[in-house]
Amino acid sequence: ADEDDEVSCLASAALRGPLLEKQPNLLCNHLVGAVFVFNSCKAHPIYAAEASGGGNGLTIDFEGASLSGNKGYHRRREVYKMMLSNMSDEQKLEVTARLVKEILGG
Repeated sequence: ADEDDEVSCLASAALRGPLLEKQPNLLCNHLVGAVFVFNSCKAHPIYAAEASGGGNGLTIDFEGASLSGNKGYHRRREVYKMMLSNMSDEQKLEVTARLVKEILGG
């Protein structure tokens, strides 16, 4: 969803190719975090967890990564659509359950 089509295509190819081959659950494991980051939900613990690099000692600055609001809607949608299109039905159900748990508290 980069403004530069060439960068967007390169990133998509890398995610769909070698990264998914090595880590088949990569997109499934990070879609919920992406929802919180791209919508700038800084008050939610998942945003903080993603910003801390998942506990690997890295701190990630998401300033400039926000795709929140109406302005970022189409770019967010492109990212989510790409992530979901590369997931199995089982992974999609897992993501749905996690979204319900994290957002609705169910």
